[in-house]
Amino acid sequence: MQITVTFRKVEPTDAIKDYAIEKIKKVEKFLDNPLEAHMVLKIEKFRHIAEITLNGNGFTINAEEKTGDLYSAIDNVMAKVERQIKKYREKIKTNREKNKSLKLSILSSSPDLEENKPKIIKTKNIFVKPMSVEEALEQLSVLKNDFILFTNSETDEVNVIYKRKDGNFGLLELGEEE
Repeated sequence: MQITVTFRKVEPTDAIKDYAIEKIKKVEKFLDNPLEAHMVLKIEKFRHIAEITLNGNGFTINAEEKTGDLYSAIDNVMAKVERQIKKYREKIKTNREKNKSLKLSILSSSPDLEENKPKIIKTKNIFVKPMSVEEALEQLSVLKNDFILFTNSETDEVNVIYKRKDGNFGLLELGEEE
């Protein structure tokens, strides 16, 4: 990474320059490709201003911060740069994921097959009530449903009673596999 620090209307000291370079190098870990960084440090009246421009492969990040102290201006401008870099990386990551999912959906299925697949149209929350098998049969006839899900009061297991096509009823006992 090529780093330059320019001073305008400021006494150039090695301490400030080293501090700025150290802060810029910390940002380098967020970036994959080599880049160029240029920081301008200046004083206008009572404002201490730090400006930075990062140029990389396909992007440019600019930030400026004004405070009462040059060191805090450098800290604040680098915090802005880190937020911008993270936002840029997240944007790239999101775009890559969108492109991957688009490619996968194009390769994995055709629209003709998706139209014929059954879809979940309605979702309903059911509260499983404890009752006997006889009570469940009565509820099934009252509710005019094809099935009823209940907790068997005798066995404390989840059961399903359903109407069969021949007019009789079926009982499913859902339990753990032994």
